[in-house]
Amino acid sequence: MDNISSEIPKDVSDILIDLDFITNVPRMHKLNIKLGTYVNAGSWSGAGSRAWYGESCGGTIDYINNTITKAIEIARKYPIWTKIICERTANLKRALSNLKCVYSMNSRNIRKISEFDLIDIRISPQALANACNQMKDSCLEPDPLDIFKSSDYSIESRGRGSPSKSMNLKRSLSANDLS
Repeated sequence: MDNISSEIPKDVSDILIDLDFITNVPRMHKLNIKLGTYVNAGSWSGAGSRAWYGESCGGTIDYINNTITKAIEIARKYPIWTKIICERTANLKRALSNLKCVYSMNSRNIRKISEFDLIDIRISPQALANACNQMKDSCLEPDPLDIFKSSDYSIESRGRGSPSKSMNLKRSLSANDLS
């Protein structure tokens, strides 16, 4: 633990941003993945924008599955971040329910809807713990972000959307902060 970095690793930061992007999809909205925004499910302009970028129900499902896979890989690579990555991934449940409802309004998507149920099973706490090769209690370990709770940190906005969706925390750390 002598080589403690004062920054959140870029892969961890990026996956947390992607998970938050999916999690924060408003009710009756779809993801516009290419633009990193949300579009109203009944909006013609939103439908046009998604079509322009080749986005679809299947593409959204693939994006969510790929994001979960990437989250698991990053949790394996950075065990200290397993708890927060597991929690953020499990928080996708509400978004999945919303997206399932939105996409079920179109009869062309009926065959794809069951895939949302499979994703829901995949993000259960036990499934995530197993996928991350961690003990069941691994999601109960101390949160690495607790070390940033002093007033000696700054938040930098980057990437898509508002700072709440994309932030980078920086702070000088010592080995004592994690013990």
